[in-house]
Amino acid sequence: MIRLVIVDDEPLERNALRKFVEQSALEIEVVGEAENGRKALEAAEELKPDLMTVDIRMPGLDGVEVVRLLSQRQPSITFMMISAYNTFEYARQVMQYGVKEFLTKPYKKKDILESFQRSIGEIRFKRYVRQADSLIEAERVRSILMGQTDGQPPDEWEPALRKRNGYAFVMVLQASGGSGELTREEKARLLDWVRLRFKEKFDCLVGKMTRNQIPVLVMANRNDTAPASVKGFATPALRQLIYQFDREFVGMELFVGIGNGYGSASQLTHSYQEALLASRSGVRSVPYAYYEDVKDKLQGEKTFPIELEKRLIACVKRGQAKEAAGLFEEYFLRIGPYFDFDRTAIKSCLQKLMLDMMLLFEEMGMDMGHKPPPMLTDADGQLQDTALCLIRQLAESAQNWYRTDPKGTLCKAKHFIEDHYDKDISLEQVADAIKLSPHYLSKMFKESCGMNFIDYLTRIRIDRAKELMMDPEVPFKEVCARVGYRDPNYFSRVFRKATGYPPTDYRLRFGRAWKDPSR
Repeated sequence: MIRLVIVDDEPLERNALRKFVEQSALEIEVVGEAENGRKALEAAEELKPDLMTVDIRMPGLDGVEVVRLLSQRQPSITFMMISAYNTFEYARQVMQYGVKEFLTKPYKKKDILESFQRSIGEIRFKRYVRQADSLIEAERVRSILMGQTDGQPPDEWEPALRKRNGYAFVMVLQASGGSGELTREEKARLLDWVRLRFKEKFDCLVGKMTRNQIPVLVMANRNDTAPASVKGFATPALRQLIYQFDREFVGMELFVGIGNGYGSASQLTHSYQEALLASRSGVRSVPYAYYEDVKDKLQGEKTFPIELEKRLIACVKRGQAKEAAGLFEEYFLRIGPYFDFDRTAIKSCLQKLMLDMMLLFEEMGMDMGHKPPPMLTDADGQLQDTALCLIRQLAESAQNWYRTDPKGTLCKAKHFIEDHYDKDISLEQVADAIKLSPHYLSKMFKESCGMNFIDYLTRIRIDRAKELMMDPEVPFKEVCARVGYRDPNYFSRVFRKATGYPPTDYRLRFGRAWKDPSR
């Protein structure tokens, strides 16, 4: 629907136009009215209309001034001018702001209907152009930030990024709502707001919104050394923008991470990674963080994300494609600074990850069709996209295997046991979780594992207990509870039968020596 605000100082005129619109078959919704120019500006700011009918002669701000101001503030609005004065001078004044529809009171229904129809066509065309421009712009931003320059060497991008003897840097906007994830409508409204407001303050390109993040590529003058000048250049405008955001998006929060400035297109991938890291730095004293200010804190946390890698592999192993894609995005972000953004080292790390997952699948019994290990390509900077595509393919292959292959079905049951061994689970619960009959599942365990369900569950629990017993600081009762046993005496008997040692003797013989932390 087209959102319409009616602006006229005569209540009878506003009511008549509202009634005409509501009784017509036009795809127009009247979302508000204004009785003078000042209230028209307020209504436009609050209601975000697509179309405004504006009377020219009104107290205070006249219609011409309203159109002039809103053409600057909200250029997406289409205007229809209505006046009791049929003078060329009024028409000439509003035409310079792109107004094409000018009606004289009293107007005929046929004339106003045709004017609305032409305005609807203009609005739809504007939307189409904006959408096309936004898609082209978002793709351009993605190409630059991923190091893809449509086959052009980076040097050919330098004139665009260094105009006015300038440099460029990246901001990443991280938005959140009351429930965390934004709705589709909230995302669309926020993206429109960023494209409008940020371009008022910066010479910038706005990228595609992924989840709740929006990348913004900003070009600036080189008044100083690039990294030092970013903060002085961006902070005043950022403060104003965040103030406007807080007024217009009640119940939402915005945090901005800002990367360093660079004069070379090939280095903007670094600025993007820095902005992402800054946006997740955990520093929240102000609603923005510069990488330059938080890099020491981040460098102190510079360790290989081994636990994250384990979670990623587990998600792929279980066929959870969506979750794996989200974890991979975080993983790729973390390994960048760990390898000092060395593309060769990052590629080798990802190649090993893919190989490890394929070997894991083969160990599980999944038929990989004698496929060679997937090879990653970094052509035109597509390393992240290629790796993400392979991650999804592997996860989807696992998901299909669990669904169609008996071995996969049994493996799915094992995964359920591995995830829930610390609880009081039964054969019936596992069978229900994987949609099999308990009898058939029990038969599968005996035929494939050479043991029944209880024996397999016990083996998993005891293996985990042995790992915990290696740590002398984990109390015996805690070990017992963490592997699904409520009775320590019963656990001791089961443990001794499985290992040949009582738990205490096992810990003394195989456990790590306790170290006094005070020494």
